[in-house]
Amino acid sequence: MSYNFNSFLEPHLFTGAGKIGVPIGPVRIYGRAGFNYHRAESGTTQHVDEFTTTNADGTTTITPASDSTVEAKTSGWGWLVGAGMEAWLTPGFAFYGEAGALAIKGDSGVVEQGQIDNRLLSVTAGIKIQIGR
Repeated sequence: MSYNFNSFLEPHLFTGAGKIGVPIGPVRIYGRAGFNYHRAESGTTQHVDEFTTTNADGTTTITPASDSTVEAKTSGWGWLVGAGMEAWLTPGFAFYGEAGALAIKGDSGVVEQGQIDNRLLSVTAGIKIQIGR
């Protein structure tokens, strides 16, 4: 038997958060907390080629080719948290790093399919350059 399939996922994630920080000399340590809203569409299409089977009594059965598709749309609310640090090496130049996690939860409203319950972990690092005062 031969088959192939194609899957797709088209996610959209919107976040809102608040940040609070504490400066310690040229370093600022901060935390972030908030919420997220996601909506996503996913699906899989599978094609199975025609195949023949031979039974123990010598009879053959031909199963025709078939295609099947499953699609789901999900949406829902979740939380997010994170923490980070920035270090100003000069008054106009800093390095920063941040780590965070968020929950992506939701369902499609259809019983038995289309639920999502995942976590997204992120790590971000970069530089900040102050332009002007």
